[in-house]
Amino acid sequence: MTRHLEVEGDARLTLVFAEESELEVRLLDDERGPVSDALVSFSFDGRAHDSTLDVLSAQTDELGLARTTLTAGMTPGTFRVRVSAEDADPIFVEVAVSDLGFADLRVAPRYEGTRPVRLVAAAVFSDLDCSSPMTRRERGDRYQALGPDDDEANFVGLPLGVDFAVVGRAEGVDGSLLGWGCVDGVQVEADGPPVVVEIEDMPQQTEGSYEVRVAFPTTETAGVVIEELDALELASREAGGSALMLDAIEAQLLASGDTDAASRMARFREEGLDTRFVGSAVRGRVGLEAAFTAAHSLLGESMGALDVSGVLRVGPELLELDVREVGTGPDLETLRSLAVVDYAPGAEVSAAIDARGEELALEELSVFVKPSGLVRSIFRRAATEVSDEGTRTELWAGWMACDELPHPDDLASVCDRTCLIEACVDVAATMVATFDAQLELLDLDRSAVRLGGAVALEDETGDLVVDRVEGTLEGHWSGADTPRPERIDAELYGTRVLLP
Repeated sequence: MTRHLEVEGDARLTLVFAEESELEVRLLDDERGPVSDALVSFSFDGRAHDSTLDVLSAQTDELGLARTTLTAGMTPGTFRVRVSAEDADPIFVEVAVSDLGFADLRVAPRYEGTRPVRLVAAAVFSDLDCSSPMTRRERGDRYQALGPDDDEANFVGLPLGVDFAVVGRAEGVDGSLLGWGCVDGVQVEADGPPVVVEIEDMPQQTEGSYEVRVAFPTTETAGVVIEELDALELASREAGGSALMLDAIEAQLLASGDTDAASRMARFREEGLDTRFVGSAVRGRVGLEAAFTAAHSLLGESMGALDVSGVLRVGPELLELDVREVGTGPDLETLRSLAVVDYAPGAEVSAAIDARGEELALEELSVFVKPSGLVRSIFRRAATEVSDEGTRTELWAGWMACDELPHPDDLASVCDRTCLIEACVDVAATMVATFDAQLELLDLDRSAVRLGGAVALEDETGDLVVDRVEGTLEGHWSGADTPRPERIDAELYGTRVLLP
């Protein structure tokens, strides 16, 4: 600032009812010369009740002086008059009004909290009690910050016969209220003892929305799913493996009424077509055996870990998790999203936040993930990577390389290439449907991941607004018929994205 204001006379006034007092201030430049013909403004800071100022602004004269007259009202109280001018820091005149006299009040605020406090201060509010929101929101009728070596604040000339709420404040760098304490019904008395105010940390503000992720390994469930795939592979091998396509061709011929072709097909199979067809498929790395190899590889790359992402909403009567995305991968460091197939299971949260707003106690976080839905989505994701509108059947058919299957002459005589591809796709569809049915039985054992634990709520900027959530959770992946739930150890972490 290039200018500054000074009070001419006493900057602390004690007035009886209806008493008038002229307030005179001087505006000086940076060389302490008077600034004339400048506008100076006067206003009340705090509750002046029925006290008045005769003018709220005045021009400085050639000596840099500006004046207004303060008239005390008929209501006891204490307040300040704020004086301001362009390019100058504001100054204050402290005022007390009473018809019973005045005395000083000593206040000893005590703070031993953990917030990032810059200063400790004291404030007084006349005719208010500590339940009033103003005692937290405002800095009071009088306010005094303690110096680094001070233990007490001293408020000079407060009115007798007035009840004060005496407040201790712990403030952050930006003046935000980080700690607060209050004593009700204090009256000043001559040479009275100091009023001790114990300051407690203010609770952190938790309301808002947070982008969160819950990540955990799923190796046991992956093993169970792969066991089901192994069982399907074994059953298909026992049924003939790639020769199942020959069964499908024979069924197609019979369904079409071509009994002659069906008879020849049966004879070719009796003469060893099955062995030759399956052997050629295995050597060419096509057919059902190739599809199972690819399916094993996909699940091995996708079922080792799970990552659930969403928005955690916290409100006065609200705590919910909206799952937006699920990622899977071989481990927690290598996860890929299933968003491309819109896989987002539901979730429920039962939790409570402690009084200080520093911990979220999760009684139970339930994410309704079932093996059948998860595996279907993994296969669908793989299918869409081959073709935008790809299906799981098309994925299996691609693994089987239906258009590259061996097509010996005897088979070709009863079933052309198109017929063979149709049979291959039929078998692929059968594999998909059968695997779905097997996995749906697993859903009885694993219908939801249920987690609990303590989540830390962290204020990283010192403004008492929670910015980050982080914690370790434990629980299980279980269902209605679970003989032995899979233990889950998870990490939850997230950041605020929206204030209340």
